[in-house]
Amino acid sequence: MIYFKVQFNKMKNKIKKMKSTITVIIILFYILELHSQNLCSPNDSKFNDQWALKSANNIDINGCEAWELSTGSSVTVGILGNGLCLNHSDLQINISSFSFDGDSKSSPSVAYSSYKTYGTPFAGIVGAVRNNNECIAGVAPDCKLMSLSANTDKGFEHFWAQGISHAVDVFLFVPMAISLSNLGNNNTRGMTQARLFGRNGLGSPVIIPAGDIAKTLTVPPNTCRFNFDYAITVGAIDNCGKRAEWNLTCQNSDQNSMYCDQLDLVAPGVKIYSNYDGNIFQSNCPSDFTGTYYAASFVAGVAALVIDILPCIYTSNYK
Repeated sequence: MIYFKVQFNKMKNKIKKMKSTITVIIILFYILELHSQNLCSPNDSKFNDQWALKSANNIDINGCEAWELSTGSSVTVGILGNGLCLNHSDLQINISSFSFDGDSKSSPSVAYSSYKTYGTPFAGIVGAVRNNNECIAGVAPDCKLMSLSANTDKGFEHFWAQGISHAVDVFLFVPMAISLSNLGNNNTRGMTQARLFGRNGLGSPVIIPAGDIAKTLTVPPNTCRFNFDYAITVGAIDNCGKRAEWNLTCQNSDQNSMYCDQLDLVAPGVKIYSNYDGNIFQSNCPSDFTGTYYAASFVAGVAALVIDILPCIYTSNYK
């Protein structure tokens, strides 16, 4: 009888310990759940409309889940295009103190008049400040954004000649003001150098859009506006997961996303909210951004998160 009583008391003690352990686990899960909900409920005015980060049908990039691992705080993303608004209220905190203009070969960068602040919506998608009561939350809301502007093909070539590739962890290449067919061999060599030798020899990923074509035209088969083998080429999809195409998309895209053998992946690129200059658009946070340039911006943001988590990853492992 004494033996059974001792064994029973031991069992009661084990049960008490198990209950305590289970209680702790439940509390931890509850705290993590509250943390996740907080990450997914920023006060940015248009966050609930950012279907690319979080959508009811799960056609998104799992932005909230990614933020539990990283917000890109150690990474600098270079926006190579026609300049961006350096004092935009939803970007300013994240703007790098250094910027560069390829045409003048000097700092700071320039917002060219024909495409004034056209880099701003790309920068917003990548790294708009989160939870600041402003327009949107960026994919990597704590990364640094470096404005790299040019208005000519020679301007873009100068980036590489000036060694800018060594100052940037991720390159988003969005040259809106020039014909991509004008990009010369120096750009090709320069971007290859960035991919191979950036980040102290680990390589900096170069993200490029596949290209878009107006809805009145037919997309030529197996054709991308960009198709550089060394870059990550991105096509666009809508919030139904379909290729952005004006007569097929569920969101009535006004652009056809081009595609080719070099296309690496697709990302959200139809009816995207992002930042802009209110002097150009009636709203400082318009929702009509559509095209592969915006899809590529999401991929650049994700690349920033990956590098922040895995700082020693080789660019050759990205694809």
